[in-house]
Order: sequence, then structure tokens, then C-alpha cells
Amino acid sequence: MTVDEALTLWQNKEAMIIDIRTKEEYQEGHIPDAPFIPVGELESYLSELPESEKVLLICSSGNRSGRTTGLLRSKGFENVDNIDGGMLAWRGPVVK
Repeated sequence: MTVDEALTLWQNKEAMIIDIRTKEEYQEGHIPDAPFIPVGELESYLSELPESEKVLLICSSGNRSGRTTGLLRSKGFENVDNIDGGMLAWRGPVVK
């Protein structure tokens, strides 16, 4: 999914964005109110992810979130997508 599509969904509260980067990356700047769940811990939070809501994953460049989207889909999550370009391409608000 493009950054522009993700931004529109997020602004319209039609999708939840989950930041899966490292703690250090997250602290450098993150999307306001986006839950922070490092990629290595995501599987332990699967029961807490909303199955009916669109979930968008973001990392730094889109590489980790792309792989993780595939993992979540293999676990039965159909309403999940990757934000292409990640935080490097993000054009929305960022909290530092």
C-alpha cells in the first residue's frame, strides 16, 4: 500500500498503523498514537490485534513490514497490509 493510501485510511480512522521497528528507531520519530510492537515481539500480541479492523504495518523502509505482513496473513489475518517505503516515505505527522 502506498504512503498516501495509508495516510488517508489512518486519518479517516479506517485503519490502525502498527510500528514494528526497533525501540531506537521508534524513539527517533513515530506516528502519533500508532502502537509500537517490535517485529520480534509481534507474534506474542496476535490475540490482541483487531481482526475486523484494517491493520497497516510500518517499519523504516517497508522491508520488515512486508515480510511481517506475509507472516500475519499466514496466521489467518486477511485485513493486514504493508506501507511501502515505511517511515522513510511517510508524509504524515511524526512525534519526536
